[in-house]
Amino acid sequence: MSGRPDPHPRRGLARVALDPGLLAFNLGILLLSPLLLTQKIRRVRRGAKGEFERKRWTAVPETPDRNAALQQEPGIHVVFVGSGFGEWLLMDKLGKALQERFPDLKISLCLRDPVTVAHVREQRPSQNVLNWPFDFVVPVLRFLGNAHPDVVVFFEKFRFTNFAVGCARYGAKVALLSGRARKRRGFLQQLVDPGYRWMVRSFSAMFMQREEFAEAMRAICAPGADVRATGDVKIDLQHKDLDADRAAEIDRWLGQSPLPIFAAGSTKHSREEGILLDAWEEVRKEFPSRLLIAPRRYQRADEVEAFLR
Repeated sequence: MSGRPDPHPRRGLARVALDPGLLAFNLGILLLSPLLLTQKIRRVRRGAKGEFERKRWTAVPETPDRNAALQQEPGIHVVFVGSGFGEWLLMDKLGKALQERFPDLKISLCLRDPVTVAHVREQRPSQNVLNWPFDFVVPVLRFLGNAHPDVVVFFEKFRFTNFAVGCARYGAKVALLSGRARKRRGFLQQLVDPGYRWMVRSFSAMFMQREEFAEAMRAICAPGADVRATGDVKIDLQHKDLDADRAAEIDRWLGQSPLPIFAAGSTKHSREEGILLDAWEEVRKEFPSRLLIAPRRYQRADEVEAFLR
């Protein structure tokens, strides 16, 4: 496989550590660190998880014994990179399909949300799980030194310069699945556009949710990169991709009544659910229906149920 990491990992790590572009980028991060720290504090106050997670700096595998054993096994090592629960469901389904076709394929999951990491460890104890490194050269080098990936696949989000460029410089093929790309306008966006283009050229393949996104990437990708519009692959997920008991419970609820369903997805807190309840009460006076609430974070399910009661 062309582009596989060097059989001597130290040389691959040296290429990352000494890359002039990455050195300049990380120098810029250090200069902007007070501003970036302020931004992270604001994200934490708004409910973001894992912004100051120590494991993301040390980049130690969440399952070190399984990771060490995996490195001794033959076969191409694919690392799926995603944020949370929805991405994990897709990784799980895609990983099973790939391993049915390529039994020798080694698959690791690199996840950001600590709650999802704990869930995966409980549900898939044999799965190798890696912690998502901070987008700075030191944690990325530690991640690469532990993972030794052949292929790295980002799910949806991909603007992680050290992570994406570092994997490519190490020698891995870098791909994007179900990507999104908005039009870049304004003075500040034009100012950082050269760096954005440089980062995108690290991708060998980009599969975007829409044709307009694919067109934007084709204009700046490296020559020969495979860029396509494949749609949002999360749409292929079904409730049956959860555990069987939950799937059966959902089926029972769906079959209880012929009334249409008023669905509210990706709610973040009880204030939103309160607004939805008020709106639904008004709607069903004229339009009899049932209410389905799907919170953005699955671990809020008990909280939402208690609020509704």
